[in-house]
Amino acid sequence: MFPLLKGDFSFILFQINPSGKHYFSLVYKNFYNRTVDQEQQDFRIRRACSLLKETELPISDIARSVGYDNALYFSRLFRQKKGRTPTQYRKGKNT
Repeated sequence: MFPLLKGDFSFILFQINPSGKHYFSLVYKNFYNRTVDQEQQDFRIRRACSLLKETELPISDIARSVGYDNALYFSRLFRQKKGRTPTQYRKGKNT
């Protein structure tokens, strides 16, 4: 797992080597059998799970804090990944 998955690290890769972003994505997918975007999305959902369990922040604030400006999109994605809405997850406080 790369520590830079905490945020949008494509900007950093682009600064290092403008042509390397695409190559890195291909190597990553071949090695891990998943895309960088999938990995980043899963990281964000895991972070959201922690915030839902540990805080009483509104869902919209949690969505923004993990990188989603649209709370409705975040909720749909969360339900797709976890099988329940963020509110249901928070009430159950389990994985």
